[in-house]
Amino acid sequence: MKRFLALMPCLILGCSTTKTVQAPVAVDKLLSVSVIPAKVGANVVESDSSVAYRPLEIVENSQMADRLAWAISTQMESSLRQNGFTARILEQEDLKEEITTVQKAFANVVDRVQEGKMREESVSDTALSEAASKIAERLEVDAIAVAMMTAQVKSSETWKQNFVDATIQAAVTGTATVFTRSNTQMHLAVVHSDGRILWYRNRTTTTLFKDGTTAGAVRTGVEQTFSSFLNAYAD
Repeated sequence: MKRFLALMPCLILGCSTTKTVQAPVAVDKLLSVSVIPAKVGANVVESDSSVAYRPLEIVENSQMADRLAWAISTQMESSLRQNGFTARILEQEDLKEEITTVQKAFANVVDRVQEGKMREESVSDTALSEAASKIAERLEVDAIAVAMMTAQVKSSETWKQNFVDATIQAAVTGTATVFTRSNTQMHLAVVHSDGRILWYRNRTTTTLFKDGTTAGAVRTGVEQTFSSFLNAYAD
């Protein structure tokens, strides 16, 4: 199995934690994986000190959210290719409805995991399995990869302002936290063409700007999070 280099220092991504996930599922060799475009979500809370859980909202119509999502998607595609898989990000217009269905189903899984209604090591969801299997069958690929990045914020406007403030701080100091609440979460999953969820990981991390951009930090976060899947299923 190929393995990634040691984790990058906390100066780039901050201290990160991961939890126990399910053991590798026995499957025939995986050769091709299609990547569903990632999404960015926010748990809107009443205040920075609020501990009450709020439903997850997918962030729409935000250039920064789109930028983060694209960095996640491209790193997943790149990591898969570097480890011997045939991989591509799905952007076909004729698949738009099916892609959206997978994204919404995965957002629901993420929401349930974060709320404590689903165990990370035994993620199972009929809607996600069926939606991913449908696309995999249509494209004749072995598996579908999907991802989401989430954070807790006070409002969508606060979320946007955090990026403005962080960009300014990064220009002066070189680094800055993306969100005023210190951590974000990266959620990745791979679903087999037969509908089985082969792998799921939820990684909590403090994402930092580097040289005024989040792209490099996000890509490193994906690489770190995705490594356990690659270690288990790549040659």
